[in-house]
Amino acid sequence: MMKMAPSLIAIAMAALGTTTAHAADDIYFGAGVGAAHFNGLNNVEGVEHGTEDAFAGNAFAGYNFNENFGAELGYQYAGRGNSNSNAYENQGATLSGIARLPLGNDFSLFGEAGAYWAHTHGLGITDSKVSPLAGVGVTYKVNDALDLQARYRYMWDVADLTTDAGVNYKSNQSVATLEAVYHPFR
Repeated sequence: MMKMAPSLIAIAMAALGTTTAHAADDIYFGAGVGAAHFNGLNNVEGVEHGTEDAFAGNAFAGYNFNENFGAELGYQYAGRGNSNSNAYENQGATLSGIARLPLGNDFSLFGEAGAYWAHTHGLGITDSKVSPLAGVGVTYKVNDALDLQARYRYMWDVADLTTDAGVNYKSNQSVATLEAVYHPFR
């Protein structure tokens, strides 16, 4: 019985090493740039002129549980527009589940659903809240270490802003980005 214990320990350590090595294969990091749109900002009562379109950027880290499912944690800069020459800016953290459909060896489609922890400053007011997020995209595998992807995200009710005049604006946002994704262990 005593001779069996070292063998069991060796098997357990080998299994743990294999699991850790496999997990490292599924980690990835990425960043992207693109455009954001603040839906309806120019339609807010009292806003005479504004900019609804803005630069957007993101950075993220993800883990693929298998070929079809994964999770991502990231930072989303959803842009800086303006209303009546006052800054309107939004940024925050994202957490989402990713469902992927491989199309051959190099392409895949993906969908995501999750949450956006947004911080918004606009119309002279600041608001922070958690909002639903949904997205779709396409990925192209350049080589084992690098993917290029295009992603579109939509976030609902990102901010509840009520002006001094009593006008309420619930911000919905669209963000489109082109991203580079690095797989260090793939």
